[in-house]
Amino acid sequence: MTDDALIFVYGTLRPGGSAEARMTGQGRWLGPATAMGRLYRISHYPGFVADTAGGVVQGALFEAVDPDALLAGLDMRPRRQASARV
Repeated sequence: MTDDALIFVYGTLRPGGSAEARMTGQGRWLGPATAMGRLYRISHYPGFVADTAGGVVQGALFEAVDPDALLAGLDMRPRRQASARV
């Protein structure tokens, strides 16, 4: 495992979330995790930006078999400007 294979997952991609199935077969869950940062509203999806001055964001740590393929699959939607802090 390399550090590049570790992905912080939040929101609906977390275990038990409505989009958890998108992670199935892509690796394994390592457990609950937190990260310092800020959440922004991007259309109707939250976006996370790491920031040590931000708050604590709850999520989970995932070890991806092929991080590039997983991230490409999760990032299929067009990028949009962040409109407001959540």
